[in-house]
Amino acid sequence: MNNKIITEELAKLYEKQGYLEDALQSYSSLYKKTGKKEFAKAIENLKNKITPTEKKSVTAPVKNYKGEALKLFEKWLNMVILEKEVQDFKKIQAKQE
Repeated sequence: MNNKIITEELAKLYEKQGYLEDALQSYSSLYKKTGKKEFAKAIENLKNKITPTEKKSVTAPVKNYKGEALKLFEKWLNMVILEKEVQDFKKIQAKQE
């Protein structure tokens, strides 16, 4: 995570989207920079929300997304290969006519 672009809005967005560990890191960075009590409160709230079970579920959507991306890539690659085979078949067919 790049500390130069962390903002309160980004931290809130992470929290809203369920990326609690990223939100926690963002709030921690903001607290270190500013010392604002509101960030300390946000850190405590997030620490209470994050349990060992929830940590696994926070990263689960990313793993599922990667799996879906790989499936889509495989389908796309198969379509590219099939398109090439169709083009080759059309060339052979055109030569025979």
